Amino acid sequence: MTWAHARGYAPLAATAQAFVDVRPDIDITWDRRSLAEFGEGHLEQLAEDYDLIVFDHPFTGLAAERHLFVPLDQYLDTDVVDQLKEASVGCSY
Repeated sequence: MTWAHARGYAPLAATAQAFVDVRPDIDITWDRRSLAEFGEGHLEQLAEDYDLIVFDHPFTGLAAERHLFVPLDQYLDTDVVDQLKEASVGCSY
């Protein structure tokens, strides 16, 4: 699930297509919601329905408080997390 705008959808669609070109056994579908819906922050249902969600940053605290998302650092190799940390601004990794 992402934002129904070229900035929110186009990079994800391109990346998904590049991945599927290498792994045709994988199906990736990105659904989109309006800017109004994007800003509402109804994350509980989205977390139940989707594997990946692009959401507005003010809802990060809510998502963490309610344990809506899986902490990726528990599933990614330490090297990957370290690379993300080095390439990110602040604690956004």
